Amino acid sequence: MTSSITVNRKSLCNGLKLVEHAVAKKGNTLGLDSSILGGVCLSLGREPGTIDVAACDNFRGVIYTIAAEAITGEFAGVFPLALLKKLRNNAKKIVTIDILGVKPRRNIDRARVDGEEVEFYSGIYPNLWRIIPKEFTHKATFD
Repeated sequence: MTSSITVNRKSLCNGLKLVEHAVAKKGNTLGLDSSILGGVCLSLGREPGTIDVAACDNFRGVIYTIAAEAITGEFAGVFPLALLKKLRNNAKKIVTIDILGVKPRRNIDRARVDGEEVEFYSGIYPNLWRIIPKEFTHKATFD
């Protein structure tokens, strides 16, 4: 089964803008693989029809959930930040990511992003969901 993601480019770029400050700088990973933390993790969201855009270093972790136009199969992979920044200059309204090859544990090995074949970082990205409280006593809404 082929896995693919179709997402609104503006939504994806907005998510990247909100998490990229937490992407680890080279040498700032306390022994963790800097290529993994030097990218942005995209994975299936906890809610159906969504994907999570995540970034972390040793001091902060950020997850932003966006709606997907379509999701086929399963995926989780670390996109190089430079590749994702290129999407900002793309005039297309929709971004399609097709998974071509998968390494063990569903880490993405190769993919096609809007027709361009790219390599992804292999390895396990930290589970940021385990540090986010499941229940909140206070709620804030921002416009």
